[in-house]
Amino acid sequence: MFGLPQANPSVLTDRAKGLVRLAFYDGERLIAALFAGPDPVALSRDHLAAQISAAAPGQVLAGVPGAGQPDPGPVICACLNVGRNTILTAIASGAARSVTEIGVLLGAGGSCGSCRPELNALLSRFRMREAAEGSAPPPRHPADLTLPPHFEMHGSVK
Repeated sequence: MFGLPQANPSVLTDRAKGLVRLAFYDGERLIAALFAGPDPVALSRDHLAAQISAAAPGQVLAGVPGAGQPDPGPVICACLNVGRNTILTAIASGAARSVTEIGVLLGAGGSCGSCRPELNALLSRFRMREAAEGSAPPPRHPADLTLPPHFEMHGSVK
């Protein structure tokens, strides 16, 4: 299958949602993975890529880091590999209130600059939510923030 005749597949199927997740191993070493469904499959590409050659089967089919492991989220700054969740945590903590502060703290936006519009959008969305909440404290976790649909984590392994 898939040109991997010696691979041992591990399969997870969710018939109700029409999802299939496949991981192919050569012994204990992950050599390929495929996530398929009728809609884009939510997963952490960076997490999955880090599992190649090193992961236990359950970790791969989950598609995201396990409990207690940080998930930086989809990459916003490709130059320095800074993820959305990392940026949102810095914003929510109050440590980064501008693109410049994000750059100083995390490096994002400080190299080529192509991610600066996305950084501004994250900051704007946070400010709108903060204003709507009045004097309420900022969210403590990035998942508490409401983001526009184009910031949702979607994708599949190619």
